Amino acid sequence: MISKAIDEAKAEVVKPTLIIVKNVIGFGCPSKQGKASAHGEPLGTDNIRAMKENLGWKLEPDFYVPDEVYRNMDEYIKEGQAKEESWNDLFKEYKNAYPELASEYEEWMSGKVNCIHLIHLVHQDLQTSYLNNLDLLLKML
Repeated sequence: MISKAIDEAKAEVVKPTLIIVKNVIGFGCPSKQGKASAHGEPLGTDNIRAMKENLGWKLEPDFYVPDEVYRNMDEYIKEGQAKEESWNDLFKEYKNAYPELASEYEEWMSGKVNCIHLIHLVHQDLQTSYLNNLDLLLKML
């Protein structure tokens, strides 16, 4: 159901989409479920045990992640790897077509350029900022 809503939201390209999910905070933990205290307080040993029993999870080891979580994550990891591979292939094509711009992009992404300072400059009057900081900008590039 959530996947369907996300797919529909991704398909909407004209306007923003808001997905409202109705859930219960602290779900599964009898003494915290539905309570604000689930946000800011550690569950503690007794509550963790009660939650595991309530959810039908193994009590040992202390930190237990059900196999279902790993299976679910494997899907997203594979999807992410495929998207990264696709991006890398696309960037190779871009780099071949626009080597100078690709090099500039790589430099920006390397962290060698002080992006925080440049973002601050953008908030100033652009003409004044450009003229006043031209030599600084040239040194940074």
